[in-house]
Amino acid sequence: MSFLEKFKQFVNFNRTTTSDKKNKTESTGTTTTTDYSSLKVTELKALAKERGYTGYSNLRKTQLIELLNK
Repeated sequence: MSFLEKFKQFVNFNRTTTSDKKNKTESTGTTTTTDYSSLKVTELKALAKERGYTGYSNLRKTQLIELLNK
């Protein structure tokens, strides 16, 4: 296995895992909230990017969760 293949395995995270975790929701009355606390910071940043947010790159995990819950 080449260095490049090993590096790709190391830095690649499974996007299906992100979407599976994103679909975990809890119903509270009439509103539905998503549990982002089980996600990694890189996954939270990927979600923020997908949703078109800007300025999220320097946020901490709790701040990213607050941003995504808006």
